[in-house]
Amino acid sequence: MSEVTNEENRPVRPKSHRILAWIVIVLLLSMYIVTLIVAIIGNGMAGPMFMACVGASIVLPGILWFHVRLWQMSVDRGRKDYERFAKQGELSEVAKAKAETGDEDAKDEA
Repeated sequence: MSEVTNEENRPVRPKSHRILAWIVIVLLLSMYIVTLIVAIIGNGMAGPMFMACVGASIVLPGILWFHVRLWQMSVDRGRKDYERFAKQGELSEVAKAKAETGDEDAKDEA
């Protein structure tokens, strides 16, 4: 399985993955801060908010992981389909040209 890499031979992730990861980090940190403030103030909501934070600490990264795995599976499947079609000679010349230039719509042409 060939993966897109940069100069240091490290896998390159799409920008959307990095943005989603930062959104999850900001959400979790803001929930922790609000829960801490509510606990310091002495409001009765500190217990349920703490439980929500614990749940979100498990669920939000899990959702992000699931999203990344689905993306990786779709990329791998598209790559395998392209390789299979290329071996069978079923790709059009336009699709081959687009694939060589890195155009994502090349799979749609096949």
